[in-house]
Amino acid sequence: MFFWLNRFDKVDVPPICFGKGISEKIQDKLREKVEGKCTGRYGYTILVARVVKIHPGRLDVVTGHAHFGVDYQAIVFKPFKNEVLPTEVSLVTEQGFWCQAGPLEIFVGTEGIPKDYIFNPTDKLYSSEDEDKLIRKGSACRIRILGMTVDADKFKVVGTMKGPYLGPDQ
Repeated sequence: MFFWLNRFDKVDVPPICFGKGISEKIQDKLREKVEGKCTGRYGYTILVARVVKIHPGRLDVVTGHAHFGVDYQAIVFKPFKNEVLPTEVSLVTEQGFWCQAGPLEIFVGTEGIPKDYIFNPTDKLYSSEDEDKLIRKGSACRIRILGMTVDADKFKVVGTMKGPYLGPDQ
């Protein structure tokens, strides 16, 4: 799910950036630091939408860098258990398949695939018994999150396509 959050972070600016236009350089450093990164608390930061306030900097006498506190608003993506997501299949194996929902990687094991789907090892795909629906690399598939663990910089997610309105979009 996507959220609009007010956040605070600290940015280190080297002495070469001091002078005219330092606020733009602080904003660039902030975007470089947080955009596209994952934290267990907030999820994936998609975009720094607006910098609200740049607090006065503190000079580090050892390195010469200045440390600025920055209040900003960001759009973040944080998955939740039982959330249904549209995904794209990225890898198909005999044990199941991996799919992507934006920056999130989801594994759907064989226990999360309906029994009427059969694995074809030569074509590396799952097909329904009537071969009407296929799961292959690049296929769109609707997945429900069963469980997840959070590392410091990544979500590990297990999903299923068993259930109403889940499975390949064809």
